[in-house]
Amino acid sequence: MKKKNMPHTAAAGALYLAAFLAPALLNGQAAPAVRDTLPKYSTDQDHRNMMNQLGIVSLRPGPSGDESKPDHANYDTSLANPFPDWPD
Repeated sequence: MKKKNMPHTAAAGALYLAAFLAPALLNGQAAPAVRDTLPKYSTDQDHRNMMNQLGIVSLRPGPSGDESKPDHANYDTSLANPFPDWPD
């Protein structure tokens, strides 16, 4: 009977360390000294900063709640049919 090739014990141990223990050690958080040097933004400042980074000049307005306006949200519940009569 032929012996199967088994991975070397040291290589298997190194693979285990790399695959399972490294993510626990590298959690992706900045050190407190670095974190304290980052700018502190309010919500509005952060939104403006992200829009500038993405090159967004303005946001389009959402639908109006007033049905007499041309940009009203056109939800017609009578047209919503969860069981349409599909042809065969």
